[in-house]
Amino acid sequence: MTSQPPARAMGVSAIREAVVRITRRAGLGRVSAHRLRHTLASEMLAGGADLPAIGQVLGHRMLETTAVYAKCDRETLRQLARPWPGAAV
Repeated sequence: MTSQPPARAMGVSAIREAVVRITRRAGLGRVSAHRLRHTLASEMLAGGADLPAIGQVLGHRMLETTAVYAKCDRETLRQLARPWPGAAV
């Protein structure tokens, strides 16, 4: 909602401008609202959330869309991966 009357939902451009302004003020440079969605999804995944839960938060209808946003870092994958059968350890 906007802080000034009449109260109404913020549009896409207003959200985009707010994110850019706030992240610059915080010294982060230019960060897009889209980048924040990727970060949220990745942090939720790292915290143990599953794709359906992440998709619900992001408002996705398809898990394939959510999978694009939720990236797992390689170090975490290394800790979970098992050695290839017959490979030298």
